[in-house]
Amino acid sequence: MKKLTAFFALVCGLVFSASPANAAANGLANAPLLSGSGSWDYIGWDTFTKESEIFRSGGGDFKYCRDKYDSGTDVIELWEYDPESYNDYVGSRSVAPGDCEVFNSIGGFTDGTDGQAEFFLKKSSTRYANVYFYD
Repeated sequence: MKKLTAFFALVCGLVFSASPANAAANGLANAPLLSGSGSWDYIGWDTFTKESEIFRSGGGDFKYCRDKYDSGTDVIELWEYDPESYNDYVGSRSVAPGDCEVFNSIGGFTDGTDGQAEFFLKKSSTRYANVYFYD
């Protein structure tokens, strides 16, 4: 019984510490947590004022969510980074704190030898935005 209890405690500890909500507290903020086809894979987060870091996507759908503790609604643009040409504009949305936005069927933006799209966000306001990314 002690072995079963210890095993259960270990599994619960691993699941809790690897959840996206606890990723930042455990130093795993930008480590992908893969869920498989048909569900969202957490691929990282960024805090930025004008432009986010680049996040890779295999195509299909792409989602980002603003932290609920951010202030003010912002118009946020989604762009695909292209080192050999101009960056590609994907679209823009007005996003309030705590809201998520999904861009569907964006497989046409995958490129390069890795077959990945490299997405980043731009916004016009200078206030900070904390954003979580999912593929």
